[in-house]
Amino acid sequence: MLDNNYDAVATRSMALLGYENDVATMQPQTAPGISVTWLIPQMIDKALLSALLTRWQRRYSGRSPSWKDRALFRSLNMANAAAMLPAHAEITNQDIGRHTALWVSAFEILAHPKTSDTGFMQVYALLEKAKWNSSHHATAIHSCYQGRKSRSLRILPCWIYGELNHARNDFLHGNPVGSARLITKRSRRGLFFYACPLYRMALTSFLDLRWKQRKPSPKKLSEYLQWKDDQFDFEAYQRHIEAGLSSIKFTQQEASDIRNGKLKPTVVRWP
Repeated sequence: MLDNNYDAVATRSMALLGYENDVATMQPQTAPGISVTWLIPQMIDKALLSALLTRWQRRYSGRSPSWKDRALFRSLNMANAAAMLPAHAEITNQDIGRHTALWVSAFEILAHPKTSDTGFMQVYALLEKAKWNSSHHATAIHSCYQGRKSRSLRILPCWIYGELNHARNDFLHGNPVGSARLITKRSRRGLFFYACPLYRMALTSFLDLRWKQRKPSPKKLSEYLQWKDDQFDFEAYQRHIEAGLSSIKFTQQEASDIRNGKLKPTVVRWP
């Protein structure tokens, strides 16, 4: 961390104590065995980053943050923990189950109403409130987990979250868990890998991330084209995420056939 004069870097842990005066010469990295990766602009979700930075300033600039701002950054803290590696070479199914529970908690904190308890129904409502562009996600035809021996027809993102929630319960409540518990039955996709992009869409709903700039007249061609370019950039990450989430419905071979035009990605009831 920076020292109290903000001109040097101090390091303190159980294994190391250090102080670096010449910050300009530092070349820090997470571990010697991990190569340096440089971020490029295309890697950054600018729409989400801008909204979060605005909330960051509002959350920490005053002494009495709002309920929603507190919930947002507690949820982000939980999501950050969930996004870390579950383990190293010794990783087991139990490690992935533990991190599945962290993801579910991140969703629940985000969806928690101030005056009552939270659960999967509140997360369903949060996901349904998002503006979904793909018919794969906007059609309520999927049989979603709704407690013991109960199901309801909802959109695909709710089905994904319901399965994550159900798996979390199995891991944390001591229920029998097989090696394939986090594998979808038909597509054979790993359910755990969909938690992160689904969480982005929960943030999309929570932050009301949608294109709101007023559309200029097409007669003002330069302004209109700039508006279209800005809209395209703003919505780019959501397009990628929606495409990624819909892949849970298809096997790898089917996904390849869809990309090559050999198969039409029809909207069907899932699973």
